[in-house]
Amino acid sequence: MRWTADGRIELIADTANFRGRPTLDRVVYELFQQTGPALVRLASGETDFVAPLLAQSLPDVAASTTARLERYPSLRYQLLTFNLRRPGSKRDPHPVLGDARVRRALSMATNTERIVRAVYDTIGRVAVGPIPRGARPVPDSVRALPFDTAAAKALLDSAGWQPGADGVRRRGTERLRVELLVPGVSENRQRIAVLLQDQWRVIGAEATVQVSEVDALVERLSQGRFDAVTNGWTLSPGLVGLRQVWRTNAVESNYGRYGNATVDAMVDSLLDTFDATRRASLIRRVAQAIVDDAPAIWLVEDEVLAGVHNRLDIGTPSPLGWWNDLASWSVKPGQQLPRDRLGLPSAR
Repeated sequence: MRWTADGRIELIADTANFRGRPTLDRVVYELFQQTGPALVRLASGETDFVAPLLAQSLPDVAASTTARLERYPSLRYQLLTFNLRRPGSKRDPHPVLGDARVRRALSMATNTERIVRAVYDTIGRVAVGPIPRGARPVPDSVRALPFDTAAAKALLDSAGWQPGADGVRRRGTERLRVELLVPGVSENRQRIAVLLQDQWRVIGAEATVQVSEVDALVERLSQGRFDAVTNGWTLSPGLVGLRQVWRTNAVESNYGRYGNATVDAMVDSLLDTFDATRRASLIRRVAQAIVDDAPAIWLVEDEVLAGVHNRLDIGTPSPLGWWNDLASWSVKPGQQLPRDRLGLPSAR
């Protein structure tokens, strides 16, 4: 293995590994500050794999005669997180979002499919819950709250929120108003917030958008001084991240102060068991219980885009990361280059 200060790492195949040696003799990683130069090298054959790509790079790869586009799921998703506590308080319920009926109503008033297509086009899949499909043994085992504005209005009626003359519901002197906190560096999240404004207006909910610099946003999240925030999360493959985000009183990333003792117990059991059948059941039950509590609106599961030279066979990319199955990557027969051959013992 070799490493240089300019960001180049060279890995040599472990020919004595107990699982068998990798198919490739070596892999060279190089870091690029911009995608353009990397794509030029991909087109010329100097580079075999470029990831991640941005959406604006798709036409270049699609027009290439030497490379192809590969897309694969990830464990990252985008969501709108509700604060269940009064802003700035660790105990008092939020005057609007502390009621699960209101959160469910806002979720059911959200046409997630339309938002994903408008913002991400075909790059991404509608998210369903806090455990992405790539981490669920049965990918489509979790049921999302339906898009149903009539049912959403009925929930708000039952919670005491009555339509006002200006179209915004009220309960006593309280307006059904939610501030959406959005990072200024993310154009996509700002577009999502505007779409949510329009969709929630149909049921009599008022949403205002507060664009914030990242440092100020992080400070507000840590202090609980917000109503709802557009954010993203990457779940760890072992699912231990469930304790960070969705466990009662978690201090790391449970910005919305969500808590459910039943979910806590199920997560503990999930992370403790080695029984595959029991684990699959608990994954489904945990995800469904959190979805039903509606502490967030899950928007999109991110897809990773990669440019791959046509001579390279990478199989089916894993949601755990493109590097997960690197040992099985290979160069197609007859297309090896001198740089591929190091004279190592052949794979058995």
